[in-house]
Amino acid sequence: MSVINLWPLFLILLVPVIILLYILKQKGTDEEVGSTMLWRETIRNTEATTPWEKYKHNILMYLQIATVLLLAFALMAPFLKQGGRDFSQVILVLDNSASMNSIYDGERTRFEEAKARARDYIDSLNENCAITIISAVGGGEILASNLVNKQAAKAVLADMRCTELAGTLEDCKHMVQSVSAQWKQYGITMFTDAPVVLDNMEATVVNLSTEGENMAVNYVSYGVNDDGTLTVLAKISNFGAVDGSREINLYGDDTLLDIQNVTVPAGDSAVIYFEGISFNGALLEAEINEKDMLPNDNTAGVVVNSNGMKRVLLVTGGNTFIEKALSAVSGLDLYKTTDLSVIGKNESFDLYIFDNVMPESLPDSGNVVFLNPESSDAVTVEEEQEGVKLSFAPSDLSAYLEESSFGVNHARVLARPAWATTCLTSGTD
Repeated sequence: MSVINLWPLFLILLVPVIILLYILKQKGTDEEVGSTMLWRETIRNTEATTPWEKYKHNILMYLQIATVLLLAFALMAPFLKQGGRDFSQVILVLDNSASMNSIYDGERTRFEEAKARARDYIDSLNENCAITIISAVGGGEILASNLVNKQAAKAVLADMRCTELAGTLEDCKHMVQSVSAQWKQYGITMFTDAPVVLDNMEATVVNLSTEGENMAVNYVSYGVNDDGTLTVLAKISNFGAVDGSREINLYGDDTLLDIQNVTVPAGDSAVIYFEGISFNGALLEAEINEKDMLPNDNTAGVVVNSNGMKRVLLVTGGNTFIEKALSAVSGLDLYKTTDLSVIGKNESFDLYIFDNVMPESLPDSGNVVFLNPESSDAVTVEEEQEGVKLSFAPSDLSAYLEESSFGVNHARVLARPAWATTCLTSGTD
């Protein structure tokens, strides 16, 4: 055990002062009494021939001394080393998924609490211990490797940010096992708010989960009615342990359009509809009116297509998954074909999606998306990769998804033409 402050040791000087106050001879006064019962006490008080009384046990004095010692001990801020001093290598894993934005204590979030505890743990390590820091989201990312400088390690923690992505420590468990496999003597400490199945991995899990109310707006969608008004749909989920009732505000470009009440049982979801909404702006947002333990998921929105329906042509050999996904997107007028000869003949579309097929020539207008293409005059497949992680690159198509990534078993790396924009990358040039 170590301490942070040493100055409270000066309080121990009060102990002899307390003892002196109790052993100094008290001056008495002569009083005439009509009884001999007090003679024995009087004789005992006058037996001392020195200015000091004989030492007598006094419980009150002992309590006062103990109070001073405990106060000094508390002000020294003691802390335990937690066994970290024996490790030559330490791995700190921090869950930075969206749920770690939940309030932990007062105004501090779970992620802020995790970083504070990680800093304390770093302070408890010996000076020669090498520190590796890993963030959990997206399959895991090594932010620092084998840092011996504690200040540098704490600087890495200070720069860490919590994301709005879903995930748990299960996503990076294999990475942690791979990193630790090269060492014989190491310690692993994980900070999260969800249970972790360690399997054969030896690690200390600090669970920062807390009880509280949490309702979220999952998504917002809309449809256009025959009279030009909108029907807006919002899905509300209750992730708390008790039933919740909330007011849901519907905003259009920051203007309040409607309010509805919804009651959602614990662990369940509900869908509410805002009917007959007159709105010609750009953004619709549904917001839970009352703050809870995770305020970041209290709002969701959808961009309104002010130019009418967008015409989309899907050219595929039978990918029903992508067809159903596109059919669920509001504002799309979806057409499907397997005949490449229709491209550029009679009709034009705002978006062409070529799924595992390549046209002989590109359309003269509109946007084009290639899915799993073969090499052709339009695009060139440079290589094929196995077991890679794909990340969204900044583009109009991948707006709001820049921090997202996912793994695939097989991928084709394309040479990007000058006219094309990359929306997915495997991290290679």
